[in-house]
Amino acid sequence: MIPILYGSQTGTAIYVSNLIARAIMHGYDAKTIYNLDAFLYSPGQKDACLVMEMDLLDIEKILDIDLIIFVCSTHGDGAEPFNMTKFWSFLSRDDLPSTILSHLSFAVFGLGDSSYEKFNYCSKRLFNRLRMLGARPVIRRGSGDSQDREGFLSDFRPWLLELTAYLRTYISRPCMDFISTQPKRYVSRLVEKRVLTPDDHFQKIVEFVFDIPDYKEFFPGDCLSLRPENYNYREFMSYNGIGDGDLDGVSSVWMLQNVVDFNSQPHQPFFFALRHFLGQKNRTEEEILLKIEEIAQDYDLYHDYVIRAKRTVFEVLKDLRIKVDIGFLKSFVPTMYPRFFSVTKKKGLYHITVAIVRYTTFLSEPRRGVCSEYLMSLSLNDVIKIGVERSNLYFDSDKLLFVCTGTGITLPRACVNEFKDKEIVIFYGFRYRNKDFLYPDEWTGRNVRMFTAASRDDKVYVQDVFRKSPVEDVDQYLIFVSGNSRLNREVKKLLEDVYGKRIVFQSETW
Repeated sequence: MIPILYGSQTGTAIYVSNLIARAIMHGYDAKTIYNLDAFLYSPGQKDACLVMEMDLLDIEKILDIDLIIFVCSTHGDGAEPFNMTKFWSFLSRDDLPSTILSHLSFAVFGLGDSSYEKFNYCSKRLFNRLRMLGARPVIRRGSGDSQDREGFLSDFRPWLLELTAYLRTYISRPCMDFISTQPKRYVSRLVEKRVLTPDDHFQKIVEFVFDIPDYKEFFPGDCLSLRPENYNYREFMSYNGIGDGDLDGVSSVWMLQNVVDFNSQPHQPFFFALRHFLGQKNRTEEEILLKIEEIAQDYDLYHDYVIRAKRTVFEVLKDLRIKVDIGFLKSFVPTMYPRFFSVTKKKGLYHITVAIVRYTTFLSEPRRGVCSEYLMSLSLNDVIKIGVERSNLYFDSDKLLFVCTGTGITLPRACVNEFKDKEIVIFYGFRYRNKDFLYPDEWTGRNVRMFTAASRDDKVYVQDVFRKSPVEDVDQYLIFVSGNSRLNREVKKLLEDVYGKRIVFQSETW
């Protein structure tokens, strides 16, 4: 059995890990990534691969494993995804012998965006650290880039070809249990749901407050992990003519409500699978088959049809007038991944601040966020399961400086409520003072100096306010950036311009 371990924040690394597993079990194909016929009509090498998140690996078992394939994205400003933090903490220990992994062979594929300075930083660190500990790479490090001509597929295809060629000579060890204890999920109850923005504001922002009695170890930077439900699963079932029966002992209703992520945007290999599926049905119109084949083979066409339009799997099916069965969905549509929200603790309750995702494109149907719709559907006193993820942020200084925008105010809010004896300076950017300046009454009379920038009212941005009132003795502060990921680049340049040198900061961005 070959473990394929992923670190994923938004689900792409999970998808790629499953592509690798299928290519190993059923054969590599230059067009479709893996042999679709073999996948559909032959059992392949059952249990040849085990796909799981890195933090589920029982770390003691790594001494019994001779080959691991790693897939990871980069979160925020070069950080590892939440579900590989424990694994990375182990690898980063200073007391590990330089030969502890000398028995291990490995391969690494990274996912990132080269427009960011720390492009694929996490996979580079992982690759280099494994080598430092004695492990041997079986092929080069793969580097998927969303900016490439065919997105991450540009490097993934040749990398996977190299990997599968190597594995032809690899003899897998017998199946063994690699999994450690599953992450704890807490029983939580929604006790408050409060809209923070006026009705005439285009962006609705809502505060959700949970009572989580068994969660005792809160620390600023913690994130709540929620697994949403599809808000439109009944509509999806009706469209495809899927009944309420079971598949392999699992209710199709439960699967489409909780597991199959048909509201996600399909990756390009989905269209190869769809074409193959429809090729078995004589009634499919030739024009539709041709269009699907063109999208599957032409990345520019795929980009315009899916990425630019933000079309979901469900919308693709409706646009092409196609219906699929539960078996196809289980095989070719990704599973739902958790969403993460920075949390503030106040008076024993846990607060998250959520921008409700609803907007329009040139398509007729408005865009709706699966998780924000799920949260909005909750009623007071509803009970749900919630996970907790600890970040790598540290606050061991008496002075903290935050540059944040929008709902990124949650991180400094958590610190203001937790650290009563620290000096805290906040530069906060938003659009309108009377619409989306969040929690305005919480900052007075506290250990806080706040500078605000209302971009639509004052025609200035948070960077402009910082340039006008820079913090003196900046080296005495721990600096944090929270909000949209674009802030990482902007604040890096801002600090260099203002202070004439490169200044390190911590980041919680998305």
